[in-house]
Amino acid sequence: MSEIPTWYWMTIIGFLSVLLGMILYYVAMLVKETTATMSEVRATLVDSRKLVQNANQIVEDVQETVSNVKHTINQVNEAVLEPVKQVGDTVRSLLGMFKG
Repeated sequence: MSEIPTWYWMTIIGFLSVLLGMILYYVAMLVKETTATMSEVRATLVDSRKLVQNANQIVEDVQETVSNVKHTINQVNEAVLEPVKQVGDTVRSLLGMFKG
């Protein structure tokens, strides 16, 4: 009775071996899933880079259009509003002379 039976040790070693095998199996499945996920992430990253490039092109086009509109508005101001202001100033000075 002072000695532990061999079947007891074999059971413990068998249980530990099964436990180690399960841990290694789950680690292998985790690595497999991680590899699959990384390939999906790479594809998504490529798509997102394309989307960012398209968005940058759109922003550049919009900035160019806004710049053209600003330039056109400035030309309209110079061609129309400045002469109207000069006529208004002339009329105001003439009215000022008649009143004054």
